[in-house]
Formats: sequence, C-alpha cells, structure tokens
Amino acid sequence: MFNQDFCSSFLSNLFATIIGIGFGLPIALWLDRIIRSRNEKEKTKESLERVKKILILLQSELNENHDSINKFHEDVSNYYYPVRIESWNAFSDGGELQWLNDPDLLAVLSSTYATINHFHFIFEKYVQGSLFPSSVGSPELKKRIFNIVVKQQDIAKKQISICLEIISKKLVS
Repeated sequence: MFNQDFCSSFLSNLFATIIGIGFGLPIALWLDRIIRSRNEKEKTKESLERVKKILILLQSELNENHDSINKFHEDVSNYYYPVRIESWNAFSDGGELQWLNDPDLLAVLSSTYATINHFHFIFEKYVQGSLFPSSVGSPELKKRIFNIVVKQQDIAKKQISICLEIISKKLVS
C-alpha cells in the first residue's frame, strides 16, 4: 500500500507545499501590506482634495458675503446686496463638513455663518421697513433698525475676516 513511489511522491509534494507556504505566505502578506498602504495614501489624498474644495467654496462664499456686507447702504431700494449661505447650508445639511475633521475650524465657520445669519435677518427687517414703511410703524423704529444693522455689519465683517484668515492658513498647509 505504501510503496516507495508513493512515499517519495508524498514527501516531495509535502516538502513543496511547506516551501510554498514558507515563501508564498510572507510574500502574499508583504504584497497585501503594500496594496493597503497605497489604498490608504489614495484615501488620504482624496480626503485632502475634498477638504480643499470645500474650503475654497466656503472661502468664495465668505468673500462674496464680505463684499455684500461692505456694500450695505441706507438706501436699499437702489443698493440691495443680500448675503449668500447656500454653500454652507448644502455642506452642513449634506454631511460634507465631516471631511474637515477639525473642530476648531468648524466652530469658527459655524460662528461666522451664525453672525452672517444674524446680519441677514436684521438686514431683511430693514429692507422690509424701507420698502414698506407702514410695516415698521414709525421712522424712529426704522432708524433704530438701521443702527442695529450697522452694528451687526461691523460684527459680521470682523468675524468673516477672522474666518477667511483661518481658511487661508488651512489651504496653505
């Protein structure tokens, strides 16, 4: 049953299998490590590119808002420059802000957009009072709303400037 041909074939096959496993397994693990490393680098690169795109779009929107806020004029019937928050809303509602992965940056961005929203709310009240004077009631109230808009304008411009500096630093690094 166990003749010499069988034993020599069995031993040579066993020896070849052990050598195959001994050399093949480390090589397979080494190749797997290389592929995983390459995939991680690609994911990191993709993540950094996505963060950069998000920051560039938010930077552009903030620059436009800064310009709009700077152009605020008492005569809104001829000089109406509303702020934009569409990109911020899209990114925050769509979950894209998770790519930023920087709590400090997210805090500054959310504070900035909250300030812009406050300006926008008061600005719209002033626009309504300017275009529909009967809705405000008295000219004194319209003047007080104007003063609040000017005050909020200064706050928003400062906050936007701070946020733009932080974004610029993030884009450089």
